[in-house]
Order: sequence, then structure tokens, then C-alpha cells
Amino acid sequence: SALLGNVDTLIVAASISTTTLGYYSVAKTFYRALASIPQAFGGLLFGRYCDMEFGAARALNTRAVLGISVATLICALPVWLLAPEIVTVLYGAGFERAVPSLRILVVAAVILAASAPLAQLLVAIGRPGTLSSINVAGAVCSVFGG
Repeated sequence: SALLGNVDTLIVAASISTTTLGYYSVAKTFYRALASIPQAFGGLLFGRYCDMEFGAARALNTRAVLGISVATLICALPVWLLAPEIVTVLYGAGFERAVPSLRILVVAAVILAASAPLAQLLVAIGRPGTLSSINVAGAVCSVFGG
């Protein structure tokens, strides 16, 4: 999981300048903060899913997707809107070129939030192979799509 979470940085580091990598690292900091929102609910959801029948777990998953997505969106929207100001205040005017990457990664974090509860459900119902396939496909898309 740690490797999959950083495969983009490894590839980016090998293919761009050190300066551009610095901009990407700034943007990735905000992504990681937003991605921690759905991760915070993972253990709780997994435990609940394990104690439920599939139909009830699926209904909880639907509610969890909505709740976690809304919570992440509420946190992500100000970051997206105020990205230039946030980057300038925290890192200085020299890092303004990080803003476009930051905004793309903010959108990615919201999308990740919507899918995070499904990962816990798949493991709880004994389908970790499906989750692994999704993760590998996501890694391939990250490598060749970006």
C-alpha cells in the first residue's frame, strides 16, 4: 500500500526536473491531508461490515460513501478555491506553479473518498482479490495516465 501510494512520486521524480518535483510535492501534501479523511473511517467501517449481513453492510456502505464524500468535499472546496493564497502563505510566491497540480490532486482526493468505503466492504466480505485488482488498475492508470 505504501508503494502504491507513492508510485506516482517515484515516476514523477524519474521524469521531471527537481524544481517541478518540488511543486508536485507541495501539491501532494494537500492531497495526503484530504485523503486522510476517508482513511480515518476505514477501521470503523471494516469492523461494522464484518458484524453485518451483506445487505445491511451494503446499505451502510451507501451511507458511508455519501457521508465521507460530503465531508471530504467540504474540506476540499476551500483548498481548491483558495489554492493560490494557501500556497503563497505557506510556501512563498515561488511555489505558485504548484497550484494547478494541487487542484488536480484535490479533485482526485474527493474521488478517492467516494471509493474508500468500498475497499473496506470488499475485504470484510472476503473479496480482497477484487480490491487488489482495483488497486493495480489504479496504479497502472496513475503511471500511464499522468
